[in-house]
Amino acid sequence: MLAKPIVMQNDLDLCLDTSSPLYEAARADIEPFSTLKCALSPLHFYHLDKHKLSKVAHIGLEAIDVIEILERYSRFDIPQSTRFIIHDAMERRK
Repeated sequence: MLAKPIVMQNDLDLCLDTSSPLYEAARADIEPFSTLKCALSPLHFYHLDKHKLSKVAHIGLEAIDVIEILERYSRFDIPQSTRFIIHDAMERRK
C-alpha cells in the first residue's frame, strides 16, 4: 500500500507530504478547494478555503465528494469538526 500523503488538522489546515508517490494526484485533487500556505520540503501546508469550497459547490461538487477526496489521501481519519465545516460551507452556497 502506498503511503497516503495528507495529514488533516482540526483547523482546516492540512500537510501534504511531497515524498509520497500519491503526492501529485492528491495535490491535483485538493487544489480546487484549498490554498497553499507554505511549501517546505518535504511538506506543503494547505488550508481548506471556505470561499473555494462554496465555488466548487456552485459547479456541482458536493461536500461528500470533498470528504471522499480527503479520505482517499489521508493517513488518519478526517476530524468531525472538519467534516461539519465542509458541509456547512458548501450547503450555504447551494
